[in-house]
Amino acid sequence: AGGPEEREDPDSAQHSQEGLASGDPRAQGGLGADDMELPGNDSGYWGAEDVAAYSLPRLEECRVIDAENVGLSYGQVVFREGRRYEVEGVRKAVEQFAKQGMTVVVVSKRRETQEALAKAENVDVVIADRTDGTMLLKQAQRRNCPIVSCDEFLDQRINSQADVGLRQWLELAAPHQVRFSWGPQAEFIPINDPPRPVLRPGVGEACHHCGSWGHGAWTAWPGTWRYYCDACLASWGCGRQAQALVSAAA
Repeated sequence: AGGPEEREDPDSAQHSQEGLASGDPRAQGGLGADDMELPGNDSGYWGAEDVAAYSLPRLEECRVIDAENVGLSYGQVVFREGRRYEVEGVRKAVEQFAKQGMTVVVVSKRRETQEALAKAENVDVVIADRTDGTMLLKQAQRRNCPIVSCDEFLDQRINSQADVGLRQWLELAAPHQVRFSWGPQAEFIPINDPPRPVLRPGVGEACHHCGSWGHGAWTAWPGTWRYYCDACLASWGCGRQAQALVSAAA
């Protein structure tokens, strides 16, 4: 019984009515702010055009591996030798992502890495010589995908010589960096490999009252345009009234 409680709402009635009339997906359903953090999101509504504009890293398609970091880590942890580079560690990292159907780019300054991975499928090896750090970042930026490394790129690689575009991209991509460890059998273990982003289906917005997702309607009751799910509208006995208001706004 009783209607929804009043809450502070950043959207004006005019904005919501115009969105309904124009077919704006942010007024009719889309991606919720809780699904992923995107810059500049004031309304909490995200649709396909917002995701495209943000240009999310290709989380499900590609990884760029810092071969120097992975190979030295394997030598240090598995063989317990401080500066020992082992290409076997790089190969294990490649296998981990390749078996998930990803394209893998390996950036290395060592020819032995290229030779060891010559027959691997869906793997590109880029020889970067002394500029392996810069090349690594540019390869990841070009493919817009996460970097596999335990290095701290924001602290060590962003400097006055890096172009503005690369610095801006790194600030957005840094949370998606994939760090790793080695298991008891010397297996490669990604620590924070980001999952594929899940977009909310366009079947409604988050209910202003209960927060659930699903079909519902925009309604001006109790005075301000807000989105409520079918269950809440039915419990208040105002489902038909809400649908009538939506039809009138359209």
